[in-house]
Amino acid sequence: MIENYFVVLQLPGREFGLSSNTKDPKHFWVRAVEAIVSGKAKIVSRRNDTGVSEDLANHTKKEKKRKTYVLLNLRLRKRERESSILRKAARSLDGKSSATIIDMTDKFSLITAEAA
Repeated sequence: MIENYFVVLQLPGREFGLSSNTKDPKHFWVRAVEAIVSGKAKIVSRRNDTGVSEDLANHTKKEKKRKTYVLLNLRLRKRERESSILRKAARSLDGKSSATIIDMTDKFSLITAEAA
């Protein structure tokens, strides 16, 4: 059965910093899709409830350097493989031109694509 899931991806490196919602988010999404497709992004959380916030908080406690995370809402099966989730994530972000910064601290940025 396919359900709605919240997925948090960690993007590689520091080059993904988006300091404001107006700082060229289209270029940000192009680079994010490239990172996901090339296997450089990592799934931090995948849940069909709002527990992704706790997962992200626990994950960021362990990180030493500032990281960028992307929050997505995807339609997935319960036992969907990681490779399939990443493909769906890349497809959902392809062509996006706007972004919303959900949260930003000195340790991380959590960003999402605005719905089309």
